[in-house]
Amino acid sequence: MNEVPLSPSPPQSPSPPAATAGPGDKPTAERDNVAVVVIHGVGEAEVGWINDYIVAELGKREPAMALDPYSQLYRLPDKGRTKPGAMFRTIVRRGNIANRTLVTFAELHWADLSRVGTGAFMRLITVLKLFFEAPQVLGTSFLNQSSSGVHGWIRTLILTALWLLRWPIAGMSLSLFASAFGLILLRRFELASGVPLSHVVMGLLASTALIGYLFARWRVNHDIALTDLGLAMALFSSLMFGIVALASVLVPSAIMDHEAVYLAVAGNSIIYLWIVWNFATIGAIVLIAAIFLKRLVVGSRLKRRVPLERPANAVALAIVQGTIWKLIICPVSLAIIHALAPESAAAGCQVPADLDNMVDWADNTVKIIAVKMVVVSVLNLGMTLIAVFAVAIAVSSRTIIGSVRRKELLAGKFLLPRMIVSPVIVVALFVGLLLNVYTYYGYYDHDGKFCALRAWFDTKGWLEQLRVLTTSTTLVTVLPYFLGVVQKASSGVVHVARDIVDHQFTPRFAVARGMLPGVRPRGTYPRRERIQKRLDALMEGLVAQEPFNRLVFVTHSQGTVIMHDYLRSVRDDRSLSHIKRIDVVTLASPLSHIYQHFFRAYEVQSGTAAALNPKLATWTNLWRIDDPIGGRVDIVLDGFVRNEPLPKGGHLNYWRENRVCDVILGVIDPVPEPQTAPSAGPVGT
Repeated sequence: MNEVPLSPSPPQSPSPPAATAGPGDKPTAERDNVAVVVIHGVGEAEVGWINDYIVAELGKREPAMALDPYSQLYRLPDKGRTKPGAMFRTIVRRGNIANRTLVTFAELHWADLSRVGTGAFMRLITVLKLFFEAPQVLGTSFLNQSSSGVHGWIRTLILTALWLLRWPIAGMSLSLFASAFGLILLRRFELASGVPLSHVVMGLLASTALIGYLFARWRVNHDIALTDLGLAMALFSSLMFGIVALASVLVPSAIMDHEAVYLAVAGNSIIYLWIVWNFATIGAIVLIAAIFLKRLVVGSRLKRRVPLERPANAVALAIVQGTIWKLIICPVSLAIIHALAPESAAAGCQVPADLDNMVDWADNTVKIIAVKMVVVSVLNLGMTLIAVFAVAIAVSSRTIIGSVRRKELLAGKFLLPRMIVSPVIVVALFVGLLLNVYTYYGYYDHDGKFCALRAWFDTKGWLEQLRVLTTSTTLVTVLPYFLGVVQKASSGVVHVARDIVDHQFTPRFAVARGMLPGVRPRGTYPRRERIQKRLDALMEGLVAQEPFNRLVFVTHSQGTVIMHDYLRSVRDDRSLSHIKRIDVVTLASPLSHIYQHFFRAYEVQSGTAAALNPKLATWTNLWRIDDPIGGRVDIVLDGFVRNEPLPKGGHLNYWRENRVCDVILGVIDPVPEPQTAPSAGPVGT
């Protein structure tokens, strides 16, 4: 492999083998010089992947293609990185077809910018970031225009639910967990035994606030999720510190020396925040359902109705985030209760009217909270089963419909129901949340009933078994292994979600500006822009430096979105000044199927082909009929895009399809139309 310097002189094209010129050959001066820029999709590709997945496949199917026996390695400036002088590598492979077309394949490698990671720890961190980023990033992208009337109320309720979960609920929960863990360690090793409990708690809260602040400052330009988590920990640890400091002055020390008092007050506060979250989420669901029913019954007078899919999907993301967060909070809360207040968790509780003092109230409240954690865990497991069942219905229905209507799908006359954010899954999440709330608040939201439920649990011995599970080494050893298996099995889904979230990622500095002085945003969409800057560098460092007269983009999945954004920008004028025409081949494109359908920023079509880019000549889009991500592309008006469905095969390995290779070769080296011999004139007599 040859390494080419940053600003190379135009490399010489490979010399064609000596041969007698055939009928399709062109003189050297008339040969097409084609640059083929290939942009991969899901972020698992390595540098040089085009040699194995594209160039080799095309070479098998085109005997007239003569390729150089080596690749060239270009090192180009990585302008999207904050590290000074950062470079990225790209592989270039050159060849010619039948002595008439010079072709240069160049890859845009961007997988390293959004890679999930291979280790279990890195996958866990990625899932954590995705867990907190996806609802906020995608939810606000669905709702990135202000609305009025009922739609404005829906927007406000959704954003309120997202804010509650990311800030007060997450902040208080993490502050409580971190401080409780520190207190457990101090008790275990008998440290600070002579220090009043209120002082120990204040010291732990102050440490948690400092750690959260430093963590947020470290991640502020990289991760919305981790920055907000750090700031939430700092804010609410400081707030809890102030409350404990004030209480230590106003409340007798005999009360402040009981762990149950802290657990009861903090636990009840978090539960009340969850009540507000439920009201906001259910309120949005009710309003969406009301608009849907109105449209179903009486229709709408608006010529262009505001679509309900986007707010519905934002609510669904909030529900998923809340469900997973509750599944994490409940066992951790039970473990803390059993570790810090075992006497409160050991016996049955009382009716609130029979309690005499603050300490008794706290002990009784902790017992009730323990039972509530068990009930919530069971209800959310049921919620998870409902969601899994909905996913199974969506998958099986697509399979059945795909088999029954295969001919219509291949003819392009019919599309399968959506798999990504399927309406079936969204409705199932709505129904599951309503059932959970009805069951919890309708039957159990009374302390007396919780006490009765606690007594029944004690009779069955379930709480004792749960205590053993949450405090044993089994949970510590089995749970990480189970999470690792789930993460590995869903790595493809995580990659796709990561790519979509990265493309819509935009930093929000409303809180960070006040808490982190000196912090400045790095662009509107920093993750999207650093990929775009790599494409700019490739175009300026290779395409603009050589005498290409044609440019072909071959893109897969998320790569099609990168290509589209580049073509509609104004940055290509200088680097493409000598390019006469641009041709595009897209594979498994989510441009219309996901982006145009769900995101307001892509809702408006790009207009005509000339409006997208004046040099755009052709666009061929291919997708498999069972692809859950790719589909038709209708983002350009007037039917400019030639859409062609392919048989089943999923989302990956499009390069191995014979039809895909034929289309790419046909665009790179169009077969000359046979010239019709002039007809002879009438025979004279």
